[in-house]
Amino acid sequence: MNVDSTFNATSEHFARYDYPAAISTLNLLLDHFNGQDDYEVAYLLMWKAYAYDQSEDFAAMEATIQQMDTLRIQTSNPDARLFFDSREEFFLEWNYLKGTNLFNQGNYEAAKFYFGQLHTFDPEAWSFDVVLPLINAAVAMQRTGDYSKAISYLETAYPLVQTNSVKLDLIDNLVTAYIELGQFESAQKRLNQVEENGWLDGAKISDQAYFLIHAFHVEALLGHSESFEAYLKKAEAIAPKLESRELVHLKRIRAKAHQALGNPEAAEVSFEAAEKELLAPNSYFSAQHGKYAQLLLEMGKNYEAKKGYSKALSVYQKGLGVLLPNFEYKNNEEHPQDLTSTSRSFLYDLLIAKAEVLHHQENFKGALKNYELAAEVVENTIRYATFTKESTYRLLKTAKQNNESAIDLAFTTQDYKTAFYFSQKSHALYLQSNLDIHAAKIQAGVPDSLLQQERNLKLDIAAYENRSKSRQELSQNLRTAELNYDVFVNQLRADYPIYTLLQVPEKISVSAIRKRQRKNKSSYLEYFLGEKSLYIFSINSKGLSVQRQENTQALRASISQLNQAITEPWDNSTSVENSKIKFAEIAHQLYQVLIEPIQGHLKKKITIIPDDLLATLPFEVLLQSKNSLSYKTMDYLIRDYEISYSYSAQMYSNQAGLDRDEGVRSVVFAPSFTPSQNLVQLAGNQEEAEYLKTRFEAIAYTDSLATKKEFFKNMRDFEVIHLATHATVDSTQAYIAFYGDSTDYRLDLNEIYDLNLQAEMVVLSACETLKGQLQDGEGILNLSRAFSTAGSKSTIATLWSVNDIQSSKLIQGFYENLSEGMSKDEALRNAKINYIENEPIVAPYFWAAFTPTGNMQALKPAKRFPYFLMVIPLLLLALLGVFLLKKNRH
Repeated sequence: MNVDSTFNATSEHFARYDYPAAISTLNLLLDHFNGQDDYEVAYLLMWKAYAYDQSEDFAAMEATIQQMDTLRIQTSNPDARLFFDSREEFFLEWNYLKGTNLFNQGNYEAAKFYFGQLHTFDPEAWSFDVVLPLINAAVAMQRTGDYSKAISYLETAYPLVQTNSVKLDLIDNLVTAYIELGQFESAQKRLNQVEENGWLDGAKISDQAYFLIHAFHVEALLGHSESFEAYLKKAEAIAPKLESRELVHLKRIRAKAHQALGNPEAAEVSFEAAEKELLAPNSYFSAQHGKYAQLLLEMGKNYEAKKGYSKALSVYQKGLGVLLPNFEYKNNEEHPQDLTSTSRSFLYDLLIAKAEVLHHQENFKGALKNYELAAEVVENTIRYATFTKESTYRLLKTAKQNNESAIDLAFTTQDYKTAFYFSQKSHALYLQSNLDIHAAKIQAGVPDSLLQQERNLKLDIAAYENRSKSRQELSQNLRTAELNYDVFVNQLRADYPIYTLLQVPEKISVSAIRKRQRKNKSSYLEYFLGEKSLYIFSINSKGLSVQRQENTQALRASISQLNQAITEPWDNSTSVENSKIKFAEIAHQLYQVLIEPIQGHLKKKITIIPDDLLATLPFEVLLQSKNSLSYKTMDYLIRDYEISYSYSAQMYSNQAGLDRDEGVRSVVFAPSFTPSQNLVQLAGNQEEAEYLKTRFEAIAYTDSLATKKEFFKNMRDFEVIHLATHATVDSTQAYIAFYGDSTDYRLDLNEIYDLNLQAEMVVLSACETLKGQLQDGEGILNLSRAFSTAGSKSTIATLWSVNDIQSSKLIQGFYENLSEGMSKDEALRNAKINYIENEPIVAPYFWAAFTPTGNMQALKPAKRFPYFLMVIPLLLLALLGVFLLKKNRH
């Protein structure tokens, strides 16, 4: 075989779109290069996968992708390994093919992960036709609810489209995204372009139909009834020529348009017509299709708009029966037992809708049961699905909103334990979500081969979620796939116990928390900050009490204002006196909302599980009274309480740790910085390191010795890790700084999650280590949480940038108290009280930033072996020798 001529022939086949011929010549080339040049094999497999993609032979494409995956893992050729690296020219094409393969399986979340790489590409350097990858990526974004990103991909592709048919397909997806985001004028603008440019001339009847359907829908959404009627009339004129799928879509969107115009009666007629069309004998859909469940959900919402709650409930029950073949839905009192479904998003929406209807009907027990089932669906979705961060955030935000509805209902009916259950769900979902779970598994020591096996099992589950077999067979296959996954996870739990803690949040009972309280003699406060209400759950020896506060918008504003009043005078030229007055007013107001209602239940020690914006608040600065305007004599909460924090009830219950009779070994890193790092030298960190070295028996790495390399080398050998350095967390980066050049000094957030620590405590005596990216539904994503996830039983971190000289004094006091046997929260509290009483400048800005999280048990420094004592026996022996020598002489 002449290799050059075969390559040329392959190029010609692709140029003529003769994909079968291209695959034949590619196979010849693969036979030639197999075992000789893995880079050429990777290159040829990529083009073979692309040819199968264009030929719509998706099974063969998947097999080729698997060959590439195997090659990526097994090759020893450095050039071939770089083929899959982000620095190489084919990296984006590789991600496109991986995404397309998953997209064809219906696994839109996993596809979205790979398609998400495409935003960095240069169209000029792209090897394939660029339009199709962008449209497919946009569809994956739409299917997972990320409409803004879908629009960005479609707008990028728009000027590159050459044919009218592709333009119509692109605009169909673009208008759908604009409608979902409520940007109706933008949707109308794109539709107008279609008519102005004559792109419908000669278009397929289906393309005409989808344009007209969008057009009358958008006009209805804009409230333009006359133009709605005009476009609807045109759509209905071509209806006899449409296939069943298009007819169902027309009648369903006609119903939604009537809803938008405030005509639920006409909407009902159209919904019923769409249902009849969908269930017709020759319909494209079946009675078990997810599209039918979507239609029933929309029908139920229309009944609710007419106050027809009984009809709505029956329709929602029928929708659940569509998605759950074994569910006997005809009895409205029945609730599903097995939630195995190939359409979890519709299942979740139907359960929430049913809960809301039952609430309207004052069937509170049934409503709470369906909220609980919906929460289980969210857990299963996170458990079994592959997720991007953006999708996880949206899912957690939606789940939190519905958890708030459930808490509201449980509180109203005085079912406080159920209210606490849903608050726990909200806090624990973050720990279960895939934001940190991969790092958690690595931290648990799970081998790469098992992580790959888990991923494959998840892909098996996803493969059953959009196949066109019967719903009964799909559910059986899906259930089998989920059971296989559960068997695998149960084995992981046995082999890697920490994996269980981090992936599978358990329900923590009030009695379990009270048992923990008896051991550490503390009070437990859990906050749930929703869109409408704040709930305060307090647990003590007498049991659980719950308080509700309204107007969370004002509460959020007060939290932000208090944080501003604390930091503002020292960040700029704002008057200290004015800020002091503002601070005192707001700090007392927040005390009245957050602490005073449950203060009678509190012991001296308090563990707080904050939520949302409350995670940015140092509770200890809240003022129990306004009897003083002097920072030195203000009635801070810290004067009466030792306050620590935890991330969830589960972490609180599992943070007991082992009682330590022996001392702990400590290491401190206090770097200086090179000019290329562009970081200010810290005047106090060297003093801090010297103090810990002499007073707490620490091993100290200072100046140029405090490198990232030394940290990795030593991090598992010490129980206490102290980092006196710069750190930052903002929307674009999160890192801790060590000594080094501009490329190797940062310990990034993702690297911290991947650590396998044995630490009892990590102290982050650095700037803004607790400040982080606030995400709805999950709280503050920060360095402190990262170290906790990485295995540290406790952390001491800062809420804002601190003055290193002042903080050094406070930290020295903290370690002094620790060495005397105090618990961490007591040691930090006493150090702060001592600071307030003895320092000349004592505004909360200088002492309140340090926040203790996790296990608060006492730690004492390990005593170094007194090597000097070894000299004494030697001296005694020497003296004895001299004595005997003299005696012999005599």
